Amino acid sequence: MKIAYLLVLFVLNGVFLRGQQKPKEIIVNVKKYNSLNLSEIAEEVVMVTLESPPNLSLYKISKVLLVDKFIYVLSGSIENKGFPEHVLQFDLKGGFIKELDRRNKETGVLMKITKLFFSESKIYVKYEQKVKRYAVFNSKGVLQYSKKYLDSFMSVFNNSLWNENVSFDFDKGVALHSVEKRNITSNKVEIALEFKEDLRPRAIKNKIESSILSNYSVSGNKLFIAPYFKNVGYIINNNAIATYEFRLTNNLPGIMPIKPNSCMLNNYVKFGYMSGRNPFVYLYNIVNNKGYNIKISRDENGQEISGIQDDILNTGFVGLMNTNKKEIAYFTKRKYELPEIFNESDSSDSVVFLVKIK
Repeated sequence: MKIAYLLVLFVLNGVFLRGQQKPKEIIVNVKKYNSLNLSEIAEEVVMVTLESPPNLSLYKISKVLLVDKFIYVLSGSIENKGFPEHVLQFDLKGGFIKELDRRNKETGVLMKITKLFFSESKIYVKYEQKVKRYAVFNSKGVLQYSKKYLDSFMSVFNNSLWNENVSFDFDKGVALHSVEKRNITSNKVEIALEFKEDLRPRAIKNKIESSILSNYSVSGNKLFIAPYFKNVGYIINNNAIATYEFRLTNNLPGIMPIKPNSCMLNNYVKFGYMSGRNPFVYLYNIVNNKGYNIKISRDENGQEISGIQDDILNTGFVGLMNTNKKEIAYFTKRKYELPEIFNESDSSDSVVFLVKIK
C-alpha cells in the first residue's frame, strides 16, 4: 500500500501540533542583557521621506509593505486619532502615487481599513469587522476583486486566510486556541495548530471570556506565530511546523498585560516578553543559533534609553517591524523625533526607514 503522507499528532506542554518537528529549546538568562547596535544585524538603512497625500493626512503609520517597486503604508488620520484608516501607495523615493480604493461597490460608502497583508504577489486589505469584507489588489495596487469573508482572519499565507478561534473551559481553567486556515480558492478549512492558555483565577471565578490572540507575520515563505501568553514561537513552512521554546531563567513574574510585538525578520525571530514591569526583546537567528537579549527601557520623560540602537544613521533607539519581504525590515520616525533631518519645506509627517537585514 502506498502511503501518500503521514499525519503526526502529539501533545507538548498543552500544545497540539500537526507536522511538528522536534522543538528547539532556547535558554534566555533574563539578567544578562544589553543594548544592540543595529549594524550587528543589518547591512544598511535607507531613509524614505513620505510625501503628504493631497486631501489626506499621513499620521501614525501602523504597517509598511515593500512590494516590487512600491511602498504601501497603512496610515491613520489626525481626525481619526491615528487609528488605521487607509492604504497609501508611494514609490521607493517616497513620492505619493495614490490611495488604494476603499469604496464599497455595493453601497458606495468609504470603508475603514484595519489590516494590510501581502501574499503570493497580491495585497490583501481587510476592512473593519462589522463590514466583513476584504479586497485584493495586484502588486501595482490595481483592484482585482473584493468579497465577503465568512470568518475573521489574522494573516494571509499560502493562498489561505489564517484565523485564530478561542473557546473556554472554566472547569479546567483553560482557554483553547485553534489556528485554522481557509483556502481562498476552495474555501476548505483545516486546523493547523492548537494550544492551551491557562486562565487567571479571576477569569475562572467570574467566567470572563477574554483572551489576547497571537502575533502573526510572514517573512518570505515562512509564517511566524507567537502566542501572547506562551514563551513559544511557531514557524510554518509548507506543511512543517518548527517550534522554538524560549526558557526564561532568573525571570520575574510579568505583571503587565503588554509585551513587545513578536515577528519574523529574515532569519531572525523577534520574540517579546515581560519580566516584572520591564519589556524585553530577544532576537534569535534560526540559522547560526545566535541570540541577543535586549532590555527596552525609558527615562522619566518617556525617552527610550536602551534597546536596539541605530548606529548606522544615528536615529536613536528603534523598533524593527516586519514588511513581509524577508530581507527588509522597517521602522518609522516622526518629524518631532528627528527635527535635524527636516527643513521647513518638508510637508511629510512621517519617514520610513528600510533596514536590510543580514
